Amino acid sequence: MTEPLKVKSKTYWRLTALTTVANEDLPKYYSISNRQLKDSIQEVVDDLSGKEKLPEAHSLKELAQLLSSDDALEPSK
Repeated sequence: MTEPLKVKSKTYWRLTALTTVANEDLPKYYSISNRQLKDSIQEVVDDLSGKEKLPEAHSLKELAQLLSSDDALEPSK
């Protein structure tokens, strides 16, 4: 049996928020006041536009390493 991935709490909520926005769009009453969420959304926009690529994982092990490292999720500038 595969061991479940261990993800840091803030990373989990960040990914959950981005997934919700990607799947359902922002609700009409939603206001983004959190700078970290704004930055996360901008990272996705930059990745999709080709401006700056986010790290990729090609296996569960790589994914676990990326998710457990906040540095890996920070954009390189």
